[in-house]
Amino acid sequence: MISLLGSLLGFGTSFAPKILDVVKNGQEHKQKLALMKMQMEMAEKGTALKLKELDAEDLDRMASKLKKVQAKKFLKHISSVVAASDS
Repeated sequence: MISLLGSLLGFGTSFAPKILDVVKNGQEHKQKLALMKMQMEMAEKGTALKLKELDAEDLDRMASKLKKVQAKKFLKHISSVVAASDS
């Protein structure tokens, strides 16, 4: 009886390191994902800041290089990005 119990205990504990590795890997992946999300947010804020630094003259110069339809969409998109970064 004791040998059977010992065998079952030995068999069950052989899986413990694998289970701990799975849990550890899950935590590492969550941390990496959170870090990537923060980096993405910072990159978006940096882009919005650079757009704010451009003055209207620069934006008009960029838009003039585009076709009329594209220029309107470009200016509309830029203004929405700047407005979103303000809030």
